[in-house]
Amino acid sequence: SPLSAEQITTISEAFQSAERPMIVLGPDFCRSSAKAAVAATSKELNVPCIAFESPRGLRAPRLGAFAEVLGESDLIIAIGKPLNFMVGFGDDAILHSSCRIIQIDPDDAVLSLDHERLGSRLALQVKSDAQGSLTAIREALSTHSTNGWVEVIEAAISYRPPSWNENAANSSTIGPVQFAKAIAPWVSKSPDASFIVDGGEIGQWCQAILDADRAMINGPSGAIG
Repeated sequence: SPLSAEQITTISEAFQSAERPMIVLGPDFCRSSAKAAVAATSKELNVPCIAFESPRGLRAPRLGAFAEVLGESDLIIAIGKPLNFMVGFGDDAILHSSCRIIQIDPDDAVLSLDHERLGSRLALQVKSDAQGSLTAIREALSTHSTNGWVEVIEAAISYRPPSWNENAANSSTIGPVQFAKAIAPWVSKSPDASFIVDGGEIGQWCQAILDADRAMINGPSGAIG
């Protein structure tokens, strides 16, 4: 079922009362067909929108230092994203104990499991289509007045240790940084490129440095090969 007017109101009130809200999304939103909607939601609502696909979860190579700032959020809206190992199970060690969680998911089993574990941490749970719910939220909510919160998240995600370049520059061998950076110009000048990468160590380096509108990694299950 689509989000009801009452549910939209509850979400909107929680969103506007939060100082550092965030929308977290499942792997479906990493597909090229959904990326534009995610970017539009982030821009129009002035809120970080983070899609998770890697089995490494918060330590995914594309997320840089995101794990270091996630705990500052005071409202998480999870859409099509189980609160599982990929986000530290929503535990206090990852999220601040006062952080409220709103969860929207089409799967009863996901909602039931997370409710059993998180209980009072959940301000609202709704069974609804994920992509339709993101659209409804983008259309119904007002732009948030967060002061630099989006920029904090963007800076954390884009962070890469300076030592990577230093080590590469001082090495006489071809390492993963040089390898990925050599490919990068070809990907960037080929807008129709598809980027497919496995889950081994070389794949993690490539995910940290390379990307494309159409990209496929080894997914939440962590399958390799």
